[in-house]
Amino acid sequence: MASSSTFAIAAALHRVRTLICLIIICALYLHSSSTCAAPPDTTLRVEAALRPVTLRGYTRAQSSATIAAEVAGRIIQLNYAVGDKLTNKPLLLIDDTFIKLELESNSVALASNLVAQQQAQTRLDWLEKEFQRRQQLVQQQRISQVSFEDISHQRDQAALELQQQQLQQQQLQVQKHTLEQRLQRHQPRASAGWQLSQKYVEPGDLVQVGKPLMQVGNYQQLLIPLAVTTAELQAIRAANGAGARVAGKAVRYHIATVSPAFDENTRKINIELELDNYSGEQRGGLPFALTLSLPDYGVMVPVAAVRNRYQHPQVQLRSSAQPVAIEIIDHISGSINGTTTDDADEWVHIQATDALPIGSVLRSSTEH
Repeated sequence: MASSSTFAIAAALHRVRTLICLIIICALYLHSSSTCAAPPDTTLRVEAALRPVTLRGYTRAQSSATIAAEVAGRIIQLNYAVGDKLTNKPLLLIDDTFIKLELESNSVALASNLVAQQQAQTRLDWLEKEFQRRQQLVQQQRISQVSFEDISHQRDQAALELQQQQLQQQQLQVQKHTLEQRLQRHQPRASAGWQLSQKYVEPGDLVQVGKPLMQVGNYQQLLIPLAVTTAELQAIRAANGAGARVAGKAVRYHIATVSPAFDENTRKINIELELDNYSGEQRGGLPFALTLSLPDYGVMVPVAAVRNRYQHPQVQLRSSAQPVAIEIIDHISGSINGTTTDDADEWVHIQATDALPIGSVLRSSTEH
């Protein structure tokens, strides 16, 4: 009995060891199969060929203006240096001594006119009362008609005198406004927030009407003028504000203006791009670069799908075991149609072939 029991236990242990070995072999087999059969790399596709083009230009002010003298006189002081941002303070002061004297004289004349009006109004009020009194007396036949007509005439003359004083006051007010406008022209201004880009005068200079004084510009918004082809304009619109750099810093932009004219010599269209929410240095002359992708002949394939690319380059469709020989035109870095690869060169530009239609999925060069 003891030997029979021992034999049964040994047989059971043998079956357990056999089962464990089978489990381990199956696990190794499944692991090996999953390692060898890599999942399809759907990012490796044949893409339409695109040619990178970089448009370059320089920033300038959105608006600029030349401030010229509207009155003649001597420059008394300048309130800004080149590069300063303008405030509500005048740009400069042209001697306004005589204008201020004329304003003082006008002020005295207005005060005198006010006194004259008060006197005329007082006399008119008295004559109106006297007219009413004599009108009653003449109706009662207690005074003569001549006496009544005399006071009526005096009352009418007093009313005309008051009206004349009022008209004179209006004339003096117009004169005052004219002098105030002339005084403002002795203190030329420009929009607050703009910057002084150039000055043409110094304190002590004598200027005549029309002489340029300063150049100012709105550098709060920067424009980049470019001359582009129709294809480049379409690519700019499709880029939707992406792909631009100013002084090495990535920026966003939008198309500000597009000229309806077409230059037949250059075959280009003049446009202006405006920077959006630019927080860098606000001045003209900053280098601007915009990289676009324009349609080109041939097709593009990822470098990761190219085998023996330095000797006999070829690629292999995932749907076929037969490799396709390719003729490389150029290497291109960057993403194509939103697709990227891990290879350093990323893409190769090749001659088009019927064997590689656009959109075809390729095998990785590391697959076997």
